[in-house]
Amino acid sequence: MCYGCRRLGFAEPSPPPDPVHDREDEEPLPQPIDFDRPAPRKKLQPKPKTIVHSAPSHDGIPAFVAYSVPADTPEDAALTPLRPAYAYVFYDTSPGALDPGRTEDLARAIFDGTKDSRSSDGLPDRVEVFAMPLPALPGTGSPYSAEDVGLDLVLSQESPWYARLAARASRDPQDAHCLQHAAACILHHEREVQNRLAIADRAEAVSWYLPEGLSNAYYARRIVVVDRLNDKPKNLPGLIRWQEALAWTQSLPSEARNPDINMVERAESSPYGRGLLVKWRSRDQHDDDEEDEGTPPLNWDKVAFEMIGESALSSCRYGVDVLYRHFIPDGVFDFEREKARERGVVDGVDLPMQAR
Repeated sequence: MCYGCRRLGFAEPSPPPDPVHDREDEEPLPQPIDFDRPAPRKKLQPKPKTIVHSAPSHDGIPAFVAYSVPADTPEDAALTPLRPAYAYVFYDTSPGALDPGRTEDLARAIFDGTKDSRSSDGLPDRVEVFAMPLPALPGTGSPYSAEDVGLDLVLSQESPWYARLAARASRDPQDAHCLQHAAACILHHEREVQNRLAIADRAEAVSWYLPEGLSNAYYARRIVVVDRLNDKPKNLPGLIRWQEALAWTQSLPSEARNPDINMVERAESSPYGRGLLVKWRSRDQHDDDEEDEGTPPLNWDKVAFEMIGESALSSCRYGVDVLYRHFIPDGVFDFEREKARERGVVDGVDLPMQAR
């Protein structure tokens, strides 16, 4: 099922019928076997290489993309035909996000270190990283308000969830921090999505597309926000850099002593850093439904930086398949672009939690 079609109101084409024989009782004719013909030799493909270069950003903040191209791709090659349409989007909101070379290194490290956790069947994808360091919330000693964390920018105050999320932020400074980072990145991402859809050239627009979670039954949008990244982890017996830690999918040494550690505890204790898997635009939910106690319009999960691949990216595999086998070839992408053109790209966007 393509949840993007449901959201956009696009009529999905009927799947082709399974092939059947004219007569069920008719045995298929035996096919001749040519024993003298040698098996065709597989054409060896050059090993891929990872390239990293700048990506579009509607407000000019640093953005870089990483993806694979054939190893023999020349340096001056046109990249639009080579750039994959499916993207995993990250935001670096940590204090050192603007350090020289950080964004490029992070994009490359995430792309290379999470390959085994991402798309299956050899379908291509790319990783985009936006550098957007956020200041710490002021330590006033008073509870943080919804406006302090930017909740009013992404969720209508008429929503019953507005008061609930605001209460979380006022009770717990950690929740206030997470909500601040989630709201800022959601707002930027929503505007970036609309600007990418407005790219005039279709091939270019496909290559810079930022797809929703086409196979996710709960949320249309998701990003990963890296809000903590330690360049010099301390007291580690093994790996010493976050760049290598991304490919580590087994238990850390500390977990060998505490096998019951859960995902949140691992995220808080990770010596490398932390990510927030931010999800929003819940499916099939109405903002004015007071009785809806189910899926909140905005949610986040804390993930240890070294487990980003396993915990945050592996569940998107089916969505990659849907994009390439259905969403683009069946015209849903063009339908979404047309709807974006009708709506128009303006300085602001609709509140992200409101359906469009």
